[in-house]
Amino acid sequence: MSEILFENSLAIIVFGLFVFVPMVMLANHYSDWRIWVGAGAILALIVGLVALERYVVAPREKLRSTVSEMAKWVQRNEHERLLEYFSERMPEVRQQAKMEMPRYDFSRCSITSFNEVKMDANNPNRGSVDFTVGVTLMYQGIKQSALRDVTLIFEKESDGNWRVIQYSHRAPFREPGTFF
Repeated sequence: MSEILFENSLAIIVFGLFVFVPMVMLANHYSDWRIWVGAGAILALIVGLVALERYVVAPREKLRSTVSEMAKWVQRNEHERLLEYFSERMPEVRQQAKMEMPRYDFSRCSITSFNEVKMDANNPNRGSVDFTVGVTLMYQGIKQSALRDVTLIFEKESDGNWRVIQYSHRAPFREPGTFF
């Protein structure tokens, strides 16, 4: 329910209008000031909920923005900045990223689509993001462009930041865990 309320103002507006418009029609038909007051209250509720939706950052929205920030650091080849997004509680995952990233010299890294952003039903402090990224890079002296499907698993740490605890990447349309 919170995904609907805090991630999509269109749902609030559509539902609100389905209630507000008939109220206005009833108020106009019966010329009753109490119905007009009710319609005004519904309109105020719609505006308030849309404002609240803009103010509240839901966990899935935070994960999307975190991934977008990470893509920026990848494109700039700022490996140390990128590693700040990896949990220190998972040193093997940090080490894997630390070894892998310097092999490539990125000139472009852009997210083409977020395929799935989901929260763990049993642990609200864990979520995963599955997305497709387009990259242009130099690898072994050859400039290459490619699409990669990437899966990042995040955990919210005590400082309130979401950090990567596991990751994989693969060519599009391949099973998770296969890399090339």
